[in-house]
Amino acid sequence: MSALLVRGARQLLTLRGPKGPRRGSQLSDLGIIPDGAILIADGVIQENGPARRVENLAAARSAEELDVAGKVVLPAFVDPLAFITGVPAHAGDFMEEEHIARPLSPVDERRVEAHLTRQARQSPAGKLAFHAARVLREMVSHGAGTLAAHAGIGLEDSPGSKVLRATSHLEGAPIDIVQSLLIGHPGLTEFQGLEDDYVRWLADLLLPRLARRDPVQAASVCVGYGLLDEFQASDCLAAAGRMGLRLSIQRGLLDHGGALALALEGRAAALAGLAGLPASSIATLAASDVVAIVRPMLGFHGWYEPEPARKLIESGAAVALSTGWHPVFAPAPSMAASLAMACCILGLKPAEAVTAATVNGAAALGMLDRCGTLEPGKQGDFLVLSLSDFRDLPFTLGVNPVEAVVKRGAVVWQKSQVTWPDEP
Repeated sequence: MSALLVRGARQLLTLRGPKGPRRGSQLSDLGIIPDGAILIADGVIQENGPARRVENLAAARSAEELDVAGKVVLPAFVDPLAFITGVPAHAGDFMEEEHIARPLSPVDERRVEAHLTRQARQSPAGKLAFHAARVLREMVSHGAGTLAAHAGIGLEDSPGSKVLRATSHLEGAPIDIVQSLLIGHPGLTEFQGLEDDYVRWLADLLLPRLARRDPVQAASVCVGYGLLDEFQASDCLAAAGRMGLRLSIQRGLLDHGGALALALEGRAAALAGLAGLPASSIATLAASDVVAIVRPMLGFHGWYEPEPARKLIESGAAVALSTGWHPVFAPAPSMAASLAMACCILGLKPAEAVTAATVNGAAALGMLDRCGTLEPGKQGDFLVLSLSDFRDLPFTLGVNPVEAVVKRGAVVWQKSQVTWPDEP
Protein backbone atom coordinates (compact mmCIF):
# COMPACT_ATOMS: atom_id res chain seq x y z
CA MET A 1 0.00 0.00 0.00
CA SER A 2 1.39 3.41 -0.99
CA ALA A 3 0.82 6.18 1.53
CA LEU A 4 1.45 9.92 1.56
CA LEU A 5 1.52 12.17 4.62
CA VAL A 6 0.94 15.85 3.87
CA ARG A 7 2.12 17.74 6.91
CA GLY A 8 2.54 21.26 8.22
CA ALA A 9 -0.10 23.15 6.22
CA ARG A 10 -0.53 26.62 7.68
CA GLN A 11 -4.13 26.51 6.44
CA LEU A 12 -5.72 23.22 5.42
CA LEU A 13 -8.99 24.05 3.62
CA THR A 14 -11.00 20.84 3.86
CA LEU A 15 -14.33 22.32 2.63
CA ARG A 16 -16.05 19.76 4.83
CA GLY A 17 -19.74 20.46 5.27
CA PRO A 18 -23.19 19.48 4.07
CA LYS A 19 -23.60 17.22 1.07
CA GLY A 20 -24.58 18.92 -2.15
CA PRO A 21 -23.77 22.40 -3.49
CA ARG A 22 -23.24 25.22 -0.99
CA ARG A 23 -25.37 28.36 -0.84
CA GLY A 24 -25.47 31.62 1.06
CA SER A 25 -23.40 31.59 4.24
CA GLN A 26 -22.32 27.99 3.55
CA LEU A 27 -20.07 29.35 0.80
CA SER A 28 -17.89 31.02 3.41
CA ASP A 29 -17.33 27.92 5.56
CA LEU A 30 -14.08 26.38 4.33
CA GLY A 31 -13.52 23.95 7.19
CA ILE A 32 -10.07 25.40 7.86
CA ILE A 33 -7.64 23.42 10.03
CA PRO A 34 -4.59 25.45 11.15
CA ASP A 35 -1.36 23.42 11.08
CA GLY A 36 -3.24 20.63 9.31
CA ALA A 37 -2.22 17.29 7.86
CA ILE A 38 -3.68 14.70 5.47
CA LEU A 39 -2.97 10.98 5.25
CA ILE A 40 -3.60 9.41 1.82
CA ALA A 41 -3.39 5.69 1.06
CA ASP A 42 -3.62 4.26 -2.47
CA GLY A 43 -4.86 7.62 -3.76
CA VAL A 44 -7.71 7.95 -1.26
CA ILE A 45 -7.85 10.25 1.76
CA GLN A 46 -7.82 8.25 5.00
CA GLU A 47 -7.55 10.97 7.62
CA ASN A 48 -7.24 14.72 7.97
CA GLY A 49 -6.98 16.98 10.97
CA PRO A 50 -4.45 18.72 13.19
CA ALA A 51 -0.92 17.67 12.31
CA ARG A 52 -0.17 16.44 15.83
CA ARG A 53 -2.99 13.87 15.66
CA VAL A 54 -2.56 12.70 12.05
CA GLU A 55 1.24 12.38 12.27
CA ASN A 56 0.91 10.06 15.26
CA LEU A 57 -1.27 7.54 13.41
CA ALA A 58 0.42 4.19 12.86
CA ALA A 59 -0.04 4.34 9.09
CA ALA A 60 1.59 7.80 8.97
CA ARG A 61 4.90 6.59 10.39
CA SER A 62 5.85 4.65 7.26
CA ALA A 63 4.26 7.05 4.75
CA GLU A 64 6.15 9.19 2.28
CA GLU A 65 6.09 12.79 3.47
CA LEU A 66 5.21 15.99 1.66
CA ASP A 67 6.20 18.97 3.76
CA VAL A 68 3.98 21.99 3.04
CA ALA A 69 5.03 24.05 6.03
CA GLY A 70 3.70 27.61 5.99
CA LYS A 71 1.55 27.08 2.89
CA VAL A 72 -2.15 26.76 2.00
CA VAL A 73 -3.54 23.36 1.00
CA LEU A 74 -7.00 23.11 -0.58
CA PRO A 75 -8.94 20.75 -2.90
CA ALA A 76 -7.91 20.75 -6.54
CA PHE A 77 -10.09 23.07 -8.62
CA VAL A 78 -13.05 21.60 -10.51
CA ASP A 79 -13.79 23.40 -13.79
CA PRO A 80 -17.32 22.51 -14.95
CA LEU A 81 -17.16 24.18 -18.37
CA ALA A 82 -14.30 24.18 -20.89
CA PHE A 83 -14.53 24.15 -24.68
CA ILE A 84 -11.43 22.05 -25.40
CA THR A 85 -11.73 22.09 -29.18
CA GLY A 86 -8.19 21.09 -30.02
CA VAL A 87 -8.16 23.94 -32.54
CA PRO A 88 -5.51 26.65 -32.10
CA ALA A 89 -6.99 30.13 -32.53
CA HIS A 90 -6.06 33.70 -31.74
CA ALA A 91 -8.58 36.19 -30.39
CA GLY A 92 -6.59 39.07 -31.89
CA ASP A 93 -7.16 37.71 -35.39
CA PHE A 94 -10.91 37.89 -34.96
CA MET A 95 -10.84 41.38 -33.50
CA GLU A 96 -8.54 42.82 -36.15
CA GLU A 97 -8.89 40.77 -39.33
CA GLU A 98 -12.44 39.47 -38.93
CA HIS A 99 -13.67 42.73 -37.36
CA ILE A 100 -15.46 41.04 -34.49
CA ALA A 101 -16.60 43.80 -32.15
CA ARG A 102 -17.07 43.73 -28.39
CA PRO A 103 -19.50 43.24 -26.79
CA LEU A 104 -20.28 40.28 -28.98
CA SER A 105 -23.38 40.20 -31.18
CA PRO A 106 -25.26 36.94 -31.89
CA VAL A 107 -24.22 37.16 -35.55
CA ASP A 108 -20.54 37.55 -34.71
CA GLU A 109 -20.73 34.78 -32.14
CA ARG A 110 -22.01 32.38 -34.80
CA ARG A 111 -19.32 33.55 -37.24
CA VAL A 112 -16.58 32.68 -34.76
CA GLU A 113 -18.08 29.31 -33.86
CA ALA A 114 -18.64 28.41 -37.52
CA HIS A 115 -14.99 29.23 -38.26
CA LEU A 116 -13.79 27.00 -35.41
CA THR A 117 -16.09 24.18 -36.55
CA ARG A 118 -14.65 24.34 -40.08
CA GLN A 119 -11.13 24.26 -38.66
CA ALA A 120 -11.92 21.19 -36.59
CA ARG A 121 -13.29 19.37 -39.63
CA GLN A 122 -10.15 20.12 -41.61
CA SER A 123 -7.72 19.15 -38.85
CA PRO A 124 -6.28 15.64 -38.47
CA ALA A 125 -7.02 13.86 -35.20
CA GLY A 126 -3.36 14.01 -34.19
CA LYS A 127 -3.29 17.79 -34.42
CA LEU A 128 -6.46 18.11 -32.34
CA ALA A 129 -5.04 15.76 -29.72
CA PHE A 130 -1.76 17.68 -29.58
CA HIS A 131 -3.41 21.06 -28.99
CA ALA A 132 -5.96 19.62 -26.56
CA ALA A 133 -3.13 18.10 -24.51
CA ARG A 134 -1.29 21.43 -24.50
CA VAL A 135 -4.33 23.23 -23.08
CA LEU A 136 -4.98 20.53 -20.51
CA ARG A 137 -1.36 20.63 -19.31
CA GLU A 138 -1.70 24.36 -18.75
CA MET A 139 -4.95 23.85 -16.86
CA VAL A 140 -3.36 21.24 -14.59
CA SER A 141 -0.39 23.50 -13.89
CA HIS A 142 -2.86 26.17 -12.73
CA GLY A 143 -4.65 23.84 -10.36
CA ALA A 144 -7.42 22.03 -12.28
CA GLY A 145 -7.90 18.47 -11.09
CA THR A 146 -11.23 17.78 -12.79
CA LEU A 147 -13.04 19.43 -15.72
CA ALA A 148 -15.86 19.02 -18.19
CA ALA A 149 -14.72 19.13 -21.82
CA HIS A 150 -17.50 20.22 -24.21
CA ALA A 151 -17.42 19.38 -27.92
CA GLY A 152 -20.05 19.92 -30.61
CA ILE A 153 -20.70 17.48 -33.47
CA GLY A 154 -22.06 18.65 -36.81
CA LEU A 155 -23.51 17.07 -39.93
CA GLU A 156 -20.51 14.78 -40.16
CA ASP A 157 -19.90 13.56 -36.66
CA SER A 158 -16.18 12.89 -37.14
CA PRO A 159 -14.89 16.36 -36.05
CA GLY A 160 -16.64 16.22 -32.71
CA SER A 161 -15.75 12.56 -32.27
CA LYS A 162 -12.10 13.41 -32.97
CA VAL A 163 -12.16 16.03 -30.22
CA LEU A 164 -13.90 13.70 -27.77
CA ARG A 165 -11.36 10.97 -28.43
CA ALA A 166 -8.49 13.43 -28.24
CA THR A 167 -9.46 14.45 -24.72
CA SER A 168 -10.74 11.08 -23.50
CA HIS A 169 -7.40 9.32 -23.88
CA LEU A 170 -5.80 12.06 -21.76
CA GLU A 171 -8.20 11.38 -18.88
CA GLY A 172 -6.77 9.79 -15.76
CA ALA A 173 -3.65 10.46 -13.77
CA PRO A 174 -3.12 14.22 -14.18
CA ILE A 175 -6.76 15.22 -14.59
CA ASP A 176 -10.26 13.70 -14.60
CA ILE A 177 -12.28 14.66 -17.67
CA VAL A 178 -16.05 14.55 -18.05
CA GLN A 179 -16.84 14.33 -21.78
CA SER A 180 -19.83 16.51 -22.65
CA LEU A 181 -21.61 16.70 -26.01
CA LEU A 182 -22.71 20.19 -27.05
CA ILE A 183 -26.16 19.90 -28.65
CA GLY A 184 -27.35 22.69 -30.97
CA HIS A 185 -23.88 24.23 -31.09
CA PRO A 186 -23.96 27.68 -32.77
CA GLY A 187 -21.21 26.69 -35.20
CA LEU A 188 -23.41 24.08 -36.89
CA THR A 189 -24.60 26.47 -39.61
CA GLU A 190 -25.41 23.67 -42.08
CA PHE A 191 -28.50 22.90 -40.01
CA GLN A 192 -30.03 26.34 -40.53
CA GLY A 193 -33.57 25.62 -41.72
CA LEU A 194 -33.17 21.90 -41.01
CA GLU A 195 -33.57 22.02 -37.24
CA ASP A 196 -36.24 19.29 -37.07
CA ASP A 197 -33.99 16.99 -39.11
CA TYR A 198 -31.16 17.75 -36.70
CA VAL A 199 -33.30 16.73 -33.71
CA ARG A 200 -34.26 13.43 -35.35
CA TRP A 201 -30.67 12.73 -36.43
CA LEU A 202 -29.43 13.43 -32.92
CA ALA A 203 -32.01 11.24 -31.17
CA ASP A 204 -32.11 8.33 -33.63
CA LEU A 205 -28.51 8.12 -34.85
CA LEU A 206 -25.93 10.27 -33.11
CA LEU A 207 -26.68 9.68 -29.43
CA PRO A 208 -27.01 5.89 -29.77
CA ARG A 209 -23.79 5.82 -31.81
CA LEU A 210 -21.89 7.88 -29.25
CA ALA A 211 -23.18 5.66 -26.45
CA ARG A 212 -21.65 2.64 -28.21
CA ARG A 213 -18.43 4.17 -29.47
CA ASP A 214 -17.38 7.35 -27.68
CA PRO A 215 -16.94 7.98 -23.95
CA VAL A 216 -19.62 10.65 -23.46
CA GLN A 217 -20.97 11.13 -19.94
CA ALA A 218 -22.85 14.43 -20.26
CA ALA A 219 -24.75 16.62 -22.70
CA SER A 220 -25.26 20.38 -22.78
CA VAL A 221 -28.08 21.83 -24.87
CA CYS A 222 -27.56 25.27 -26.43
CA VAL A 223 -30.61 27.54 -26.17
CA GLY A 224 -30.79 31.09 -27.53
CA TYR A 225 -28.07 30.76 -30.18
CA GLY A 226 -30.34 30.87 -33.22
CA LEU A 227 -30.33 27.18 -34.11
CA LEU A 228 -32.83 25.37 -31.88
CA ASP A 229 -36.09 26.82 -30.61
CA GLU A 230 -37.35 25.89 -27.16
CA PHE A 231 -39.43 22.94 -28.35
CA GLN A 232 -36.57 21.45 -30.38
CA ALA A 233 -34.16 22.01 -27.51
CA SER A 234 -36.58 20.28 -25.16
CA ASP A 235 -36.72 17.25 -27.48
CA CYS A 236 -32.91 17.14 -27.57
CA LEU A 237 -32.70 17.38 -23.80
CA ALA A 238 -35.19 14.54 -23.42
CA ALA A 239 -33.26 12.36 -25.88
CA ALA A 240 -29.99 12.94 -24.02
CA GLY A 241 -31.73 12.21 -20.72
CA ARG A 242 -32.97 8.88 -22.04
CA MET A 243 -29.36 7.94 -22.76
CA GLY A 244 -28.53 8.52 -19.08
CA LEU A 245 -26.34 11.57 -19.75
CA ARG A 246 -25.93 14.28 -17.14
CA LEU A 247 -27.68 17.38 -18.46
CA SER A 248 -26.88 21.09 -18.52
CA ILE A 249 -27.98 24.16 -20.51
CA GLN A 250 -25.90 26.74 -22.38
CA ARG A 251 -27.79 30.02 -22.57
CA GLY A 252 -27.10 32.23 -25.61
CA LEU A 253 -27.50 35.91 -26.35
CA LEU A 254 -30.89 35.41 -28.02
CA ASP A 255 -32.50 33.73 -25.02
CA HIS A 256 -35.44 35.50 -23.38
CA GLY A 257 -36.15 33.11 -20.52
CA GLY A 258 -36.53 29.80 -22.29
CA ALA A 259 -33.15 28.44 -21.18
CA LEU A 260 -33.96 28.58 -17.46
CA ALA A 261 -37.44 27.17 -18.01
CA LEU A 262 -35.93 24.31 -20.01
CA ALA A 263 -33.32 23.67 -17.32
CA LEU A 264 -36.04 23.36 -14.69
CA GLU A 265 -38.34 21.28 -16.88
CA GLY A 266 -35.57 18.92 -17.97
CA ARG A 267 -34.00 18.66 -14.52
CA ALA A 268 -30.67 19.93 -15.79
CA ALA A 269 -27.84 19.99 -13.27
CA ALA A 270 -26.37 23.33 -14.37
CA LEU A 271 -27.01 26.50 -16.35
CA ALA A 272 -24.29 28.62 -18.01
CA GLY A 273 -24.51 31.90 -19.91
CA LEU A 274 -25.84 34.16 -17.18
CA ALA A 275 -25.12 37.61 -18.60
CA GLY A 276 -28.29 39.69 -18.78
CA LEU A 277 -30.30 37.26 -16.66
CA PRO A 278 -33.45 39.10 -15.43
CA ALA A 279 -34.02 39.59 -11.70
CA SER A 280 -37.08 37.32 -11.79
CA SER A 281 -35.00 34.55 -13.35
CA ILE A 282 -32.30 34.99 -10.70
CA ALA A 283 -34.90 34.40 -7.98
CA THR A 284 -36.27 31.34 -9.80
CA LEU A 285 -32.78 29.93 -10.32
CA ALA A 286 -31.93 30.47 -6.64
CA ALA A 287 -35.01 28.49 -5.59
CA SER A 288 -34.03 25.53 -7.77
CA ASP A 289 -31.44 22.74 -7.64
CA VAL A 290 -29.73 24.03 -10.81
CA VAL A 291 -26.10 25.13 -10.32
CA ALA A 292 -25.31 28.52 -11.89
CA ILE A 293 -21.93 28.42 -13.67
CA VAL A 294 -20.15 31.78 -13.68
CA ARG A 295 -17.32 32.63 -16.13
CA PRO A 296 -15.53 35.86 -15.15
CA MET A 297 -13.15 35.68 -18.13
CA LEU A 298 -15.92 36.45 -20.62
CA GLY A 299 -16.75 39.76 -18.95
CA PHE A 300 -13.11 40.61 -18.33
CA HIS A 301 -12.28 40.37 -22.04
CA GLY A 302 -15.38 42.37 -22.94
CA TRP A 303 -17.06 39.73 -25.10
CA TYR A 304 -20.11 39.59 -22.83
CA GLU A 305 -21.63 41.59 -20.01
CA PRO A 306 -20.30 40.68 -16.55
CA GLU A 307 -22.44 37.94 -15.01
CA PRO A 308 -24.52 38.75 -11.90
CA ALA A 309 -22.59 36.49 -9.52
CA ARG A 310 -23.09 38.68 -6.44
CA LYS A 311 -26.85 38.87 -6.96
CA LEU A 312 -27.02 35.11 -7.51
CA ILE A 313 -25.23 34.40 -4.23
CA GLU A 314 -27.33 36.90 -2.26
CA SER A 315 -30.47 35.32 -3.72
CA GLY A 316 -29.38 31.90 -2.47
CA ALA A 317 -28.28 30.31 -5.75
CA ALA A 318 -25.65 27.58 -5.89
CA VAL A 319 -22.83 29.27 -7.84
CA ALA A 320 -19.93 27.42 -9.46
CA LEU A 321 -16.85 29.06 -10.93
CA SER A 322 -15.30 28.16 -14.30
CA THR A 323 -12.60 29.35 -16.67
CA GLY A 324 -15.07 28.80 -19.53
CA TRP A 325 -11.93 28.05 -21.57
CA HIS A 326 -12.50 28.81 -25.25
CA PRO A 327 -9.83 29.32 -27.94
CA VAL A 328 -11.18 32.81 -28.77
CA PHE A 329 -13.49 34.10 -26.05
CA ALA A 330 -11.61 32.84 -22.95
CA PRO A 331 -8.17 31.46 -23.87
CA ALA A 332 -6.87 31.58 -20.29
CA PRO A 333 -6.46 28.18 -18.60
CA SER A 334 -6.14 29.39 -15.01
CA MET A 335 -8.85 28.66 -12.46
CA ALA A 336 -6.80 30.72 -10.00
CA ALA A 337 -7.13 33.71 -12.34
CA SER A 338 -10.87 33.11 -12.68
CA LEU A 339 -11.10 33.04 -8.90
CA ALA A 340 -9.23 36.34 -8.63
CA MET A 341 -11.47 37.94 -11.27
CA ALA A 342 -14.58 36.65 -9.53
CA CYS A 343 -13.47 38.53 -6.42
CA CYS A 344 -12.14 41.70 -8.04
CA ILE A 345 -14.75 42.12 -10.79
CA LEU A 346 -17.86 40.18 -9.79
CA GLY A 347 -17.79 40.91 -6.07
CA LEU A 348 -17.28 37.45 -4.57
CA LYS A 349 -15.47 37.09 -1.26
CA PRO A 350 -12.34 34.90 -1.30
CA ALA A 351 -14.00 32.10 0.68
CA GLU A 352 -17.05 32.15 -1.60
CA ALA A 353 -14.85 31.95 -4.68
CA VAL A 354 -12.88 29.00 -3.28
CA THR A 355 -16.10 27.09 -2.59
CA ALA A 356 -17.47 27.95 -6.04
CA ALA A 357 -14.24 26.68 -7.63
CA THR A 358 -14.23 23.36 -5.75
CA VAL A 359 -17.38 22.03 -4.05
CA ASN A 360 -19.93 23.63 -6.35
CA GLY A 361 -17.98 22.79 -9.49
CA ALA A 362 -17.96 19.14 -8.40
CA ALA A 363 -21.69 19.35 -7.66
CA ALA A 364 -22.38 20.69 -11.16
CA LEU A 365 -20.65 17.61 -12.59
CA GLY A 366 -22.19 15.13 -10.16
CA MET A 367 -18.76 14.27 -8.76
CA LEU A 368 -18.99 15.38 -5.15
CA ASP A 369 -18.51 11.79 -4.04
CA ARG A 370 -15.01 11.87 -5.56
CA CYS A 371 -13.64 15.41 -5.40
CA GLY A 372 -14.33 19.00 -4.35
CA THR A 373 -13.50 18.53 -0.65
CA LEU A 374 -10.67 16.98 1.35
CA GLU A 375 -12.53 14.39 3.39
CA PRO A 376 -11.90 10.70 4.14
CA GLY A 377 -13.06 8.43 1.32
CA LYS A 378 -12.47 10.97 -1.47
CA GLN A 379 -9.64 11.12 -3.97
CA GLY A 380 -6.43 12.69 -2.75
CA ASP A 381 -6.71 15.63 -5.19
CA PHE A 382 -5.31 18.84 -3.74
CA LEU A 383 -3.21 21.93 -4.38
CA VAL A 384 -0.34 23.48 -2.50
CA LEU A 385 -0.35 27.27 -2.82
CA SER A 386 2.71 29.46 -2.36
CA LEU A 387 0.64 31.56 0.04
CA SER A 388 0.27 31.61 3.80
CA ASP A 389 -3.35 32.78 3.72
CA PHE A 390 -6.04 31.84 1.17
CA ARG A 391 -7.44 35.38 1.37
CA ASP A 392 -4.44 36.53 -0.69
CA LEU A 393 -5.69 34.59 -3.73
CA PRO A 394 -7.55 37.54 -5.33
CA PHE A 395 -4.31 39.52 -5.34
CA THR A 396 -2.37 36.95 -7.37
CA LEU A 397 -3.93 37.85 -10.73
CA GLY A 398 -1.17 37.52 -13.32
CA VAL A 399 0.83 35.16 -11.12
CA ASN A 400 0.31 31.42 -10.74
CA PRO A 401 -0.04 30.83 -6.97
CA VAL A 402 -0.08 27.03 -7.39
CA GLU A 403 3.15 25.48 -6.16
CA ALA A 404 2.15 21.82 -6.58
CA VAL A 405 -0.75 19.76 -7.90
CA VAL A 406 -1.43 16.36 -6.35
CA LYS A 407 -3.76 13.87 -8.04
CA ARG A 408 -4.81 10.70 -6.20
CA GLY A 409 -1.93 11.15 -3.80
CA ALA A 410 0.77 11.61 -6.47
CA VAL A 411 2.45 14.90 -7.40
CA VAL A 412 1.59 15.52 -11.07
CA TRP A 413 2.95 19.05 -11.34
CA GLN A 414 5.37 21.13 -9.32
CA LYS A 415 6.60 24.66 -9.87
CA SER A 416 10.22 24.70 -10.97
CA GLN A 417 12.83 26.87 -9.35
CA VAL A 418 14.65 29.78 -10.97
CA THR A 419 18.30 28.92 -11.55
CA TRP A 420 20.55 31.86 -10.76
CA PRO A 421 23.98 32.17 -12.45
CA ASP A 422 26.97 31.48 -10.28
CA GLU A 423 28.23 34.44 -8.31
CA PRO A 424 31.47 35.85 -9.75
